Amino acid sequence: MKKLLSQIREQGYIVTSDDLDLGAHSVAAPIRDYQDRVVAAISIAGPSHRFTDECVESYIELVLKGAAQISRALGCKEY
Repeated sequence: MKKLLSQIREQGYIVTSDDLDLGAHSVAAPIRDYQDRVVAAISIAGPSHRFTDECVESYIELVLKGAAQISRALGCKEY
């Protein structure tokens, strides 16, 4: 678990496959508050067949952009 959290901190997002549901994919990024604490997350999830490599790259950009916008609105200076 520590290795996974470290990877998420380094990348700023996580891509999962078949994590909670067989045949499901998701891309998620943390949302931070004014004290730079993770207080929530934003994700895109769906059936694995809709998560092609090209789509995953696009979804990563979308969740990172969404997480940054929400985090800035919460006062986070990091983004």
